Parts: sequence; structure tokens; C-alpha cells
Amino acid sequence: MKELKSSSEGQREAIELYLVSEEGTVTLTDKQQELLQRWEYADELIRQKEIRKREAIAKLIMFKFKVSRTTAYQDIVNAEHVFASSTPLNKRYKVQTRIEFLEEKIDELYGKVEPSTVGEDMDVIDAAMQRKNNEEYINQAVALEKVLQKYYDIYPDIRPARSPKKIVFNVFGGQVPESVKDAGKDAMAKAKQIIELKRKEDGSFGA
Repeated sequence: MKELKSSSEGQREAIELYLVSEEGTVTLTDKQQELLQRWEYADELIRQKEIRKREAIAKLIMFKFKVSRTTAYQDIVNAEHVFASSTPLNKRYKVQTRIEFLEEKIDELYGKVEPSTVGEDMDVIDAAMQRKNNEEYINQAVALEKVLQKYYDIYPDIRPARSPKKIVFNVFGGQVPESVKDAGKDAMAKAKQIIELKRKEDGSFGA
């Protein structure tokens, strides 16, 4: 099989090849298997977000698969078409990656919230700083959740196909088991407690 072109015909061929591989109705050649492996690798790099420049992604593809720079760039283009073939081009793909980014960032922020230190032997200033940091993390996470909710409202049919399952994703999707809902309520109660303690601390600490 020849290398795929940058034309719309080549892009359609890329999508058709991927669909055939998913259906399992045709045995792919070694060359076709290699193409799919390169596209999946390119897709993985794009979704990671740490690597934003195409030049860097292309270099990684070149190094891993020993292909030319031109071929590596074409792999990036084909990966975008294969994993996001909607119109306008790549809109669905970009929405999926944005949802994934928001989910991961929200989880990261909530993960930074430290347990309450009420009643523990802790310096007053350190305790106040901890509560301040916790409040900032929570406020940032809540703000991002509002943005994420808008994406879910605008694009209800779009879900990241290969993203890890997130609790926040299921909450907004309304598909959470009761045990998970209870855990979420407990987390929110603790968050409110942290914020309330911070407000009280601001009133007494500043006096």
C-alpha cells in the first residue's frame, strides 16, 4: 500500500482503512498495520497536551518508526482525520480533547486539596495558608466544572472515546452509582467546611 497523500482522497482512504480494521472483515497487510500503529501513536501524542507543537510530535514519530519528516507530518494529518472525521474538520476531535483536558485538570485540582487540620497541633499561620490554598484549588475546580458543563450541554453526543473514566464526567452525565454520589456529597461538604473555616480565619486573623 502506498503512503497516503495529503489530498481529500488520501484522507478518505485513511478513514476507510481504519473502519475496515475496526470491523475485522479484512486482514490488513503488514504495511497497513504499521500505518494504523503510527496514526494511533500520533493520536496519543496529540491528546497528551504536554506536546503542543507539531514539529515535536513529528520528531517523535520519526524516531519511533524511522520515517521521513514528510511522512511523520502526514501521519499527524491522517490521525486527525481518522479519529475525528466530522465537519468542520477536526471540530469533534478538538472538543473531545478539550473535554479530556478539563476532566484531568479538575481531578488534579481536587487532588491538591489537603485534609482539614482542625483540632490538630498545627501552626496558626500554616493552617490559615493551607485553608487559603484549599479554597483556591476548589474555586478553580468549580470554575472549570462550569466550563465543562457547558461543553456537555452544547455537545451532548460527544464523549472522549478513549479517555479514562472520570467521576466528574459521570456526575455531569447523570450516571453515577449511589455510593459514588454519596462520596461526592461528602467531598462537597468537606469543601464547604474548608471554605467556611477560611472565612472565619480571615475574620479573626486579620484583627
